[in-house]
Amino acid sequence: MANHRSRVALIAGITIIAVWLIVMGTYHWSQQSKVTSDKVRAYISSVNFASLNAAQRNKAIAELARQVNALSSEERIKLHLQRAWENWFLQMTEEERTRFVEATLPTGITQMMTAFEQMPDAARKKTIEDAMKRLRDAHELPIPKSPSEHDQPSTNSTSPLSAELEQRMQSVGLKTFYTKSSAQTKAEVAPVLEEMQRLMEHGIVLR
Repeated sequence: MANHRSRVALIAGITIIAVWLIVMGTYHWSQQSKVTSDKVRAYISSVNFASLNAAQRNKAIAELARQVNALSSEERIKLHLQRAWENWFLQMTEEERTRFVEATLPTGITQMMTAFEQMPDAARKKTIEDAMKRLRDAHELPIPKSPSEHDQPSTNSTSPLSAELEQRMQSVGLKTFYTKSSAQTKAEVAPVLEEMQRLMEHGIVLR
């Protein structure tokens, strides 16, 4: 009887250890496979985009989009503002840029723009201004310069949107502005659109 109890205890102990090892292994694997902003930067640095052929470029862009989409909203916006993929972007064709930008826009952006168009002028203006302020405060960005000072694009982390683009978004209409914009401009306004979406989803604009 004592031997039987010992065997049962031994088996139970082995089972507990095995379960613990599986749990720890799964946790370690999930941590290793989790996409982070540092891993995205490392991937960008590891690929010589200019040396790729058309098929390889398509694959690299798709993989970068996959990694960007796996990030949290905060990390994704931060990488956008830091222009983490600027070197790739400068070497992409307009079609490739458009494909990447559209692939990395959060779901629901189109619906957000439709809802935005139906808001009163004052509310639309406030939504854009609030989104800009929240981005500046969260990422310690400078106040936007005047349009004349934004003639040349910068690869540095700057204000989320130039004063000129902000004015165009308000006056032309968000959907029209976005539809007619270049891929470069769409990439620039992407973090602002995402922040606007979060404001509208949580009803912060109405308050």
